[in-house]
Amino acid sequence: MDGRGDFPRSSSHRVRSFNQRKKEPTTTSKQAYPAPQFLNINCHSSPGHVAAVMSKFDSRKRDLVKSIGFGGLLEIHDIGDVNMKFSIWLLSHTNWESAMLEIGQNRSVKFAPDDIERIIGTPSSGKDVIHSSIKEVEKPLFIAQHLSFLGVGDEQSLLERALLFVQQDLPIGFSHKLANQFKVAFVIFIMGRFLAPTNDLCIGNWDFWSALEKPDDIKHYTTGVLISSTVY
Repeated sequence: MDGRGDFPRSSSHRVRSFNQRKKEPTTTSKQAYPAPQFLNINCHSSPGHVAAVMSKFDSRKRDLVKSIGFGGLLEIHDIGDVNMKFSIWLLSHTNWESAMLEIGQNRSVKFAPDDIERIIGTPSSGKDVIHSSIKEVEKPLFIAQHLSFLGVGDEQSLLERALLFVQQDLPIGFSHKLANQFKVAFVIFIMGRFLAPTNDLCIGNWDFWSALEKPDDIKHYTTGVLISSTVY
């Protein structure tokens, strides 16, 4: 992601336009994903960082993640930096109007919330998280009422605070209240740093915040739809 605080730098700091790169000898592997010369890409998603954080979760934290429908994330590996050349190849072969990945030879693959549900576990049906999203003017009040446990008075450094919270050790016999706070902090962190990142590296994505009002109900919201809509 960015260089704020203790966050590791992500691939977005190493993005360069392909037409600015030094010419390299061509090989079969380098030609596998020919990239258009005019594209440039910023990536605010950091799967390697997310995997490293979750790899340190004990069984109790893992059970909490599974209980809100994000259990599939626990199976991802530390894949390191995003392959920018492959990412640009994917983008250049995506039809954004039809949400289809056009591979060639009249072959295409459609992006759908069901795909996200199969991979991660987040629901593709249920309570509509997108159209129940809070309004911009409601953010300060929502933070005060539901996110004050993160120790922020406003939206600044919300993602950092969420990360620090999920990294804390859970005490023996932790309360249901603390369990709910972990669920909320985890969803803010995982959506903002991996599944549905935005250019706002302080607050992250807040389109799903309505699902956080009742943490036990997070698994009933259509977060899979939100994630897939972020893709295309």
